[in-house]
Amino acid sequence: MIKKIFFLVPLVLIGSVLSGTPEPFRQRVYSANTPSSPQETSYETETRFGRNLAARILNRYKSLEDKQVTRYVSLVGTAITAQFGIPELHYYFIVLDMPQVNAYACPGGYIFLTKGALAAMKNEAQLVGVLAHEIAHINRRHVIRKLNVPDNVEDLVGDVGQVIGSQTSTARVAMNQFLDEAITLLFEEGIGKQEELEADSDAVLMIGALNYDWKHYLEYIKQLKPIYDDSETKMSKTHPSIGDRLNRITVSSRKLGHSRIPPKTHAQRFNTYVQL
Repeated sequence: MIKKIFFLVPLVLIGSVLSGTPEPFRQRVYSANTPSSPQETSYETETRFGRNLAARILNRYKSLEDKQVTRYVSLVGTAITAQFGIPELHYYFIVLDMPQVNAYACPGGYIFLTKGALAAMKNEAQLVGVLAHEIAHINRRHVIRKLNVPDNVEDLVGDVGQVIGSQTSTARVAMNQFLDEAITLLFEEGIGKQEELEADSDAVLMIGALNYDWKHYLEYIKQLKPIYDDSETKMSKTHPSIGDRLNRITVSSRKLGHSRIPPKTHAQRFNTYVQL
């Protein structure tokens, strides 16, 4: 079971992350992340699909065994989704023991962050930015819509009419096809450049709403340039250019307005928990 790898986080620390969140920002981000059109796929279907996809990823890649780091990342992610997550979903945060710098969002609330991405961060504000970006992908249902995962079972398994978790060969083949496509989308092709820019916009709103300094997320994206320029990585093929991302982040930051409370970075707390 996937849930065995997650750990409880101290609720008192979640409160410290959420303190001082301006209410208008909360409403604005929640509205931006909640699709106004009828849902193509039910959240139950999305959760089942995401659970299967997350299990497949964990069969391929090892999760980080450092419980302190895992607890901390889960804490920060839970604090964000407490304000801006979809109420019907339960979000999970997993650190993969991989040196590459990347993060992945699976439907249904499963978010993967690589050890390399975490090691490249300098403070909690940057962690909030990266997690918020992936949360935005889930909230906007980018993967589900890209793959056209159907809501009803008949569309998924033809005329068999079995549930998504069915053990019939027809259902297994159909599910495996969708899972293979999802793995390719996340790790090879990318969700889409426009979708990445949308996630950056939403991330900035979440960062500001939680009273973190959005400029540190901007700095984190800037330092990814060598990875974009490396021909052996796929980031330049799967993501918008660094310039486009920086521009979108800067433009989106203008929607934040001004807060009387100085924005935070929590660098000391980050360095206390993250020692890689």
